[in-house]
Amino acid sequence: MKHLARTLVVSVVVLGLPAWQALGQPAAGQKLTVGGTQKGRADSSSAAVYQFAASSPGMLTVATRGAKDTDLYLSVADADGQALPEGTSDRDLEGSGSAEQLVVVLPAAGTYTVRVESRGSGEGAFVIGASWLPFAELASAPDPDGRPGSARALTVGKPLDDTLDGSTGDMRDWFVATPSAEGTLVVVTRGTDAAEGDLLLEAFTAGAFTRPVQQSDSDLKGDRKSESVTVPVKAGEKVYVRVSIRSSRAVVPYRISAGIVPQ
Repeated sequence: MKHLARTLVVSVVVLGLPAWQALGQPAAGQKLTVGGTQKGRADSSSAAVYQFAASSPGMLTVATRGAKDTDLYLSVADADGQALPEGTSDRDLEGSGSAEQLVVVLPAAGTYTVRVESRGSGEGAFVIGASWLPFAELASAPDPDGRPGSARALTVGKPLDDTLDGSTGDMRDWFVATPSAEGTLVVVTRGTDAAEGDLLLEAFTAGAFTRPVQQSDSDLKGDRKSESVTVPVKAGEKVYVRVSIRSSRAVVPYRISAGIVPQ
């Protein structure tokens, strides 16, 4: 679908808490200190989560620093826990795995979450700091299908046609498939006209929208709109699928379909 704008939101994670407990329900975390720093810790099995309440649209800057052998991953997500475009950092600034930073636009007042994960075997201790710049002119209208909470139902065996339009801010479409049988869910995209555009196809489990369990940017048979992912599923298990475009100038009509290979 074509939309006027997309929703941008922030999200960071804290020690001992699951990322998101349910769709649209961010895990509880401590308050993010703005204009100062605070200590945190994350390891490979648990992240650190902080909440930030924005009173208006604006720009949130977040940075982490710690031991060099600590490899951190910093992400910013919307209210469903979806990482935003350009809302992740794994830059290892100046050769330090714990040196990450982001500047993220918040388009509306609300409560946001920041997530810090550890990907290495280091001690996982870090310092996190944040600053906030209110900026009313950054307000934007939400993208109706740009979040997991507004995903269209994708029925096995029934293709859907849709369009992404970067010129209007419609950079992402979400779908949710609920197979009735156990097996391997196969989801594919194909372009429906000769328009230029490069699609990215990603699959997520319910409530975990920071990083996909499968993704495809393979450009099958040389077609940049032709992608495919496979996910093992149980009967009744929800699989969320996101289709994104790489260019903010592209208009890409496409078809998405799902099939099930029985167990």
